[in-house]
Amino acid sequence: MRSTLGIVVRVIAICALLTLVAASCAAPTPQVVVQTQVVEKVVTQEVQKTVVVTPVPDQGRVFRVGMFSSPQSFNPLVTTDDYSATVFEQLYGQLVRYDYEGVPIPWLAESWDVSKDATEYTFRLRKDVTWSDGTPFTAKDVEMTIRLHGTKAVGSIFAGSFSGIKGMKAFTEGTADKIEGLQVIDDQTIKFVLEAPNVAFLRSFDYFILPAHILGDVPPDQLANNAFFKAPTVSVGPYKFVQYQPDQFVEFEANDKYWKGEPKIKRLIYRIGSQDVLLAQLQKDELDFAMIPAAEVQRIKGLYDTTVTAIPGVGSQLMHVNMAKPYLQDKLVRQAIAYALPRKDMVQALYFGAGTVQNSPNRAGWVVPPDLNPYDYDVEKAKQLLAEAKWDPANKLVMRYSTGNKAREMSAPLIQQALKAVGMEVELQVTDFSTLLNDLKAGKYDLALLGWTGPGDPDLDSIVYESTNMPPAGWNLQAYKNDKVDQLFEQGRQALDQTERQKTYYELYRILNDELPTVFLWSEDLIYGYNNRLQNFKPNQYETWAYLANVAFPNIEQLTLAGQ
Repeated sequence: MRSTLGIVVRVIAICALLTLVAASCAAPTPQVVVQTQVVEKVVTQEVQKTVVVTPVPDQGRVFRVGMFSSPQSFNPLVTTDDYSATVFEQLYGQLVRYDYEGVPIPWLAESWDVSKDATEYTFRLRKDVTWSDGTPFTAKDVEMTIRLHGTKAVGSIFAGSFSGIKGMKAFTEGTADKIEGLQVIDDQTIKFVLEAPNVAFLRSFDYFILPAHILGDVPPDQLANNAFFKAPTVSVGPYKFVQYQPDQFVEFEANDKYWKGEPKIKRLIYRIGSQDVLLAQLQKDELDFAMIPAAEVQRIKGLYDTTVTAIPGVGSQLMHVNMAKPYLQDKLVRQAIAYALPRKDMVQALYFGAGTVQNSPNRAGWVVPPDLNPYDYDVEKAKQLLAEAKWDPANKLVMRYSTGNKAREMSAPLIQQALKAVGMEVELQVTDFSTLLNDLKAGKYDLALLGWTGPGDPDLDSIVYESTNMPPAGWNLQAYKNDKVDQLFEQGRQALDQTERQKTYYELYRILNDELPTVFLWSEDLIYGYNNRLQNFKPNQYETWAYLANVAFPNIEQLTLAGQ
C-alpha cells in the first residue's frame, strides 16, 4: 500500500514551481522526471519492507510513535541530531527545561540562584530523584557530566558551552586536573563559577546528565565504545531502555522510579521509517502518533479515528555551505544562491503554505532586526552576483541530504533546478542520516540540507556559527570563522541589560544575514496526527530537543491510551 494522493498533489505543485526556474511543466527536464519516479519507487519498497518485515510485538499497553530516521547514537555528549535526542528524552534528565512560553523552568534542579553579575550559578537538585536501579541522582552525576564535556578525549560537541567555567580551559588542555569553577557543595547542591559574566549560561543545562555510578570510572578515551551507550542500563527519565533494532524500532518500558510518577502507558516504541511508511502505518492502526506533511493533512483528517493538530515551528531548515571550499568562500556566491531560490513558492509547493520563509537562524522576535535582507527571488540579481564573483560555471557542486524527511527530499531537485537556472550545476547525493552527519563533519560536501532547532536563548546559535564550535567539538559544519561574530556571541553572553543584548544580537544577525554561512530556507509548522485513543497530549514548541524529527512529550507520564 502507498499514498499516491500526496505524491500527485506535490508533483503538480512542484511542476508549477519549476516553471519559475526552468522550462514549462509540460516539458520538464529529464532530471526532474527521474527524481519524481524515484520518490514513488522508494515509497513502494519502504512500505513493503516495514509492513512485512520485523513486526514489533505489541503486548499490553503500548504507545507506538513514528520517527523518520534511526538515532545516530545513545551518547548525548557527541551528537545533537533530533532522532537521538528523541531517545535521550526518555533516558537522561536535564536540570532545566522550557515551559509553553519558552521560559526556563526547574526540572532535575528544583531551583537555582544567579549572582547579580552573572558569574556564579548555584543549582539545588531535587531530593526525590533516583536512577532506575535505585541509585540517588546527585551533584556527582552533574559534576561528572560537565567534566566529560570538558575532556578533550571525549570529543563533546557541547564543550564550548562550558568553556567559560573558571579553570575549564586549563582542564581541557591537560594542564590542570581539577576545574576550579566546578564546585560540588553537597549531594544536592552544585555551583558554577565563570571567568566572565554569561547571562545565557542557564540554557547550557538543558543538556542531558549521565550516571556517575555507571560511567564515572570509564577512561574518557574508551567512553565512546562503552556498552552503556549501546544499551543503556539505567534511566532517570520516564522510560527504561529495552531493545534497539536499527532502522526498525527502539523499545522502552515505563520507569517505576521516575520522579514525576510512573508513566501510565507502560511501553513505548519508536518505529523508524520514512514519512510515507509511517503514514501508511498510522492509516492501518499500526501506529499511534506521527508527524504529518502538509500535503497529507486533509487525507489524514479523513480517517475516522485520527486527530490532526498543528503548532507554529520555531526551528529552521538550512542549507549549510562548506566555506572550506575556495569556490564557496566569496559571500557573493552564497548571496546568489539565496536570490536564486523561490523560497516562498517552495514553501507553498512543499508545505502547502504551512511554513514561513526565514532570513536568520532564530525566530524569537526580540533578537531579529526588522531590516534584514529578505533575499526575494531574483534570477537576474543572482546571475549578476555570480558574474561579480567570477563564478566558474564548470564548478559542479555536490549537495547532500538524507532520506526520511519527505519535504526535504522533494526540495532537493527544486533547489537543483533553481541553481541551474542561474548557471550553477548541482549534483544531488542522498544517504541515510547517520552517514550524512559523519560525512558533513568530515567536510565531504559543498552544500547540505539540514534542520536546526532554534528555540530558547539566541546563544544556542553559537553552536552553529561560533568558530570554536567546528567539528569534532561543535556543529559549525560550514567551517565559518568571523572574529566579529565570535566577539558578538561573547558580548551577548556578558550583557546584563536586555536592551544591550538585543542590540548585540541585531548586529550579529545582520552579519549572518549578509555573509550567509548557511542559506536560511524556512521554518515549517509542526503538524501531528495521532490516534484518538491518545489522551492528554499537549505539544510544546519550545522544547529544545526532539523537535524537527519528532515531538517532545513534556508530560509523557500523564499520557493515556483509552481502551488499553
